Amino acid sequence: MLSTFWTWLRKQSHVSVNPFELVERADTRGKHRIQRRALSDAKSVRLRAVAGKNQLAYMLPLYAGLRRNEFQTLRWSDLVLGESGGLLRLHAAVNKNRKEQRRPQASKAARGRLKNSLNIVVNNQDYLDRLQVAVSQLHNCGATWRETVPVHEVFCGQTVWQGEVEVFDLTGHPKTKRCYGWSHRDGKNDETERFVTVLEIPPVESALTAVRVSIVADGKKRRNQERK
Repeated sequence: MLSTFWTWLRKQSHVSVNPFELVERADTRGKHRIQRRALSDAKSVRLRAVAGKNQLAYMLPLYAGLRRNEFQTLRWSDLVLGESGGLLRLHAAVNKNRKEQRRPQASKAARGRLKNSLNIVVNNQDYLDRLQVAVSQLHNCGATWRETVPVHEVFCGQTVWQGEVEVFDLTGHPKTKRCYGWSHRDGKNDETERFVTVLEIPPVESALTAVRVSIVADGKKRRNQERK
């Protein structure tokens, strides 16, 4: 491109020589590489905020971890619904490992790792104290409980997450003054408790967006574990 431009300048008598005349063109055939990047949690939340009536087209592959060709070849018959929840059937022809795969969808996730209403909170103040300590230690700052916000997130008519989010005011944190937190049962037999904390850093601006960011992050982590 530069040599062509300077040749034109020379023909127009704007310059006397073309400094790129003897520079050989680089052969890039077959060397082009497309750098693919997965959407970050923040970008996923922003996408949903502006998707409008097209939310399903974007959020289904995000929640289900579908590649583009897997999503494009889906048919209604590939969605299997039942009392235990929903399954997406991925055909061997489009699946990366060339094997048919069935992936559990929203209702199973809602009853599993994401639903904090499964917690048995015997002493609410004790729970808040433990969560406050977790927020303070995880983010290395002071934390003071502010309020409790109920959240019910629904996707495709199915409950994805339902429970209460605790809001904490932070002191001494370099980037934000607020954090959202909750806990849920964890482990193979729900024998342990896991604390989740999300800082109020854009696009997180409320308890609901904090839950959405957590859902996307948890989904990515679960899919990575399944592929190992």
